[in-house]
Amino acid sequence: MRWVAALLVVPVLAVGCSLPLSRRVHEVDAAQPLRRQQGDLQVLPPGPKKGQSPQDVVQGFLGAQANPDDHHAIAREFLTAAAAATWQDDAEVQVYDPDSLRVQAQGGEGSPTVTVALTVSGQVRGDGSYLARSAAHVTEQYSATRVRGDWRLSQVPAGLRLTPADRDRSYQANSVYYLAPKIGESPPHVVPDEVFVPVGPDPALALVQRLLRPPSQSLAGTVTSALPAGTALRSVAISGSGVVTVDLAAGLAELPPASRQSLSAQLVWTLRDLGPTFSGLRLLSGGVPLPVPTVGPVQDAGSWNTYDPEGLGPNPPYYFVTARRLRASVTLPSGPATAGEAGDRGSVPVDSVAVTPDRTQVALLSGRAPGRVTVRTGPLRGPVYAEGPTVRDLTSPTWGSGQYGLWMLEGGRRVVLLPRGSKALVAVPVVLQPAGPLQALALSRDGARVALVIGGVLYVGRIEVVEGRPRVAGLTLVLPGLTRATHVAWSSGTELAVLGQLARPNQVLLVAVDGSSVTTLNSSGLTPVSLAASSAGLVVGSRSALYQASGRGFVRVQTGDLPVFPG
Repeated sequence: MRWVAALLVVPVLAVGCSLPLSRRVHEVDAAQPLRRQQGDLQVLPPGPKKGQSPQDVVQGFLGAQANPDDHHAIAREFLTAAAAATWQDDAEVQVYDPDSLRVQAQGGEGSPTVTVALTVSGQVRGDGSYLARSAAHVTEQYSATRVRGDWRLSQVPAGLRLTPADRDRSYQANSVYYLAPKIGESPPHVVPDEVFVPVGPDPALALVQRLLRPPSQSLAGTVTSALPAGTALRSVAISGSGVVTVDLAAGLAELPPASRQSLSAQLVWTLRDLGPTFSGLRLLSGGVPLPVPTVGPVQDAGSWNTYDPEGLGPNPPYYFVTARRLRASVTLPSGPATAGEAGDRGSVPVDSVAVTPDRTQVALLSGRAPGRVTVRTGPLRGPVYAEGPTVRDLTSPTWGSGQYGLWMLEGGRRVVLLPRGSKALVAVPVVLQPAGPLQALALSRDGARVALVIGGVLYVGRIEVVEGRPRVAGLTLVLPGLTRATHVAWSSGTELAVLGQLARPNQVLLVAVDGSSVTTLNSSGLTPVSLAASSAGLVVGSRSALYQASGRGFVRVQTGDLPVFPG
């Protein structure tokens, strides 16, 4: 279920229940920049110098790996000719704490061995995906030999060793877009795959080259591409006006019209990561313009918004609960869920809520875990909410894209699904589920990923469809240092909002889906117990009041609890 038609456009901060805004403001820490800006001044690392010791050469080699120019040409200067020709700089990148680095030479004068000890906190894998790791102590061996009187390295490990700062100088975090799995009659939409692309002189070329490759491990088996496997890239060029011309192999005109549209959508959404320098796409196949239905020879950078992975439309409202009534930051249509107070004839008592991204369907949970909980679903703008199952200990209702139905947690033990049109829950398999109670569940609005809090720890996995039924696979620890997590929500397809402990208890955090970056919001003076997030903003519940991030502060917007954005 995707948002396509124009919906009611209202400001998120328009308060449907007409409560006055408080002037109480809680400051938010300034967010750390997540990516290197093009054009930043770059200081080149030094090459080898005369008279350096083997330890100096190893340290120089490690420092020079921060510069990727010409296949790490400066770093290769520290190697013998044979080692320089065989060193695999495109293998996995180990991201390490610079304060942990220890370098020590051993052995005789002829061919000493240099031992390097460091603490690794993450990896950039060969497919560009990032894997956060618990601090791992690694010891590696480097061999040195004399070349014309100076030390050079004859044997080194494959791949790069970068500090977090060097990683950000060497790689750009980009979203490359693939197609979501087709479920029922839902229209197609794209899914972002967050990958690290080496910084280079031609970012447009790098993005298109990465899109022609399969998705990363985090989405393998979940998303697809309209680009036929093995499609060759002839050229990529960008004009002074920002139009990117992509020339692919001949024969793409034979693809069905819908596939050419999806292919175009993938390219346009991916190239949007270039920022304002990208104004449009000219797509060629074998040097000849590729006809794509509904667009002209140059596809505007704003084309293909119907493929939006979020599906929220402009200015999505948030929903919440007050006195067991469904409320919203906009005026809700009248109906049993919104009329009167709890106990009134025909009213629906609400203790938890979830709304589809297109704002057509709502799920209302009556009752609180660990007691019995009744699930009702129906049209948000309609008067009828069909009563579904009543089950003990149901929590965390979430629709995701809305294509599968309503997902929840049952008894802190399993993930369950209420398929659309059904009144019976079905269990959703979780492959290699970690030990511990299931505490929070959130599906991404693109329908491709699942965030789970298990035993206070945050995991992200992908949704695979096997024999027509979804399952959760590939659960990966997102932020190893995070503990006591209680709530999670998707602020975008590549970022999560989390309540948990990183440096202190009950922090509000924004975390990249792969754990490659984290921003801590200053919630001093608040006691956050719930949160909601989307591209429109972040709302937390504290002491039966809702606070929304606004500028550099949290502003109290109204009385309420358990906020959710559609999804």
